[in-house]
Amino acid sequence: MSLAQTSPVEVALTSVLAASGAALVLLGAAARPWRGRAQATSAWGAPLALGLAFAAAFLCSRTPPPLLPQRSEQWLFHLALAAAAYGLYEAVGGRRSALTRALFAVLVPVVLLEFQRKGHWGRTEGVLWTGGLAALLFVSWQAGAARESAAKSGAGALGLALGTALAAATYGKAGATLYALLPGALALATGAVALLGIWRRASGLGPAGVAPFVVLYFATLWLARFLYELGTPAFALLSLVPLGASAAALVPASRPKLRELASVLGPMLPAAAALGIELASAPPASPYG
Repeated sequence: MSLAQTSPVEVALTSVLAASGAALVLLGAAARPWRGRAQATSAWGAPLALGLAFAAAFLCSRTPPPLLPQRSEQWLFHLALAAAAYGLYEAVGGRRSALTRALFAVLVPVVLLEFQRKGHWGRTEGVLWTGGLAALLFVSWQAGAARESAAKSGAGALGLALGTALAAATYGKAGATLYALLPGALALATGAVALLGIWRRASGLGPAGVAPFVVLYFATLWLARFLYELGTPAFALLSLVPLGASAAALVPASRPKLRELASVLGPMLPAAAALGIELASAPPASPYG
């Protein structure tokens, strides 16, 4: 049966099951939970779980993209694989290059928003938008990797998972219902990684897992804004979510429980505000259906 003949409910259910299954299988292989809480989780688990869970949801909700994408949304599948591969490289090779991350951060808006530069932005506006978005991605990546290097629990990753879930709900309310499955898959995988980190008393994403998270979070956010017309206030608030987990740095280290709470609430609050704005601005339902 083709996707065109499948009901939206079936597509959503299949996508969720595929994303959850991919994440759990990869995390199970990396964590080997049967060995107990003291066993360290392999660093490659998080980047592969996030990237491949997202890719699985994409394939279950859309036709497979060509090797050279023809539409901007098709780039998301390739970015998921590329970000997972780069996270794996950082995890296995132990090399973290700010220059390589910066080049990757520039590549994402360059390939993803070509339609916007061609059809809607002038040359100067396109350069400013592309450079600004790349800078935001890079800063969020660096801050997230530094935070995860020092993290002693998955609280920050849990906040990011909840913030991403709220972002997915916001996109759905803005009119991109099927599209919201993709950030929803990212939220599911990030949540699984976070719970594993909380159970193991270790970082959730780890520095290597930040790569697919920030790349896919911002990629889906930018398309929600420029392709599906997400409102400007919600777009601005959701742009703060990846940096929100760093709010824990504002809490004294002598209060670890409060720091963990700040790590969870930091990403959630701007995402919840964005959802509230979209709900408030939605037109009232017609009494005639």
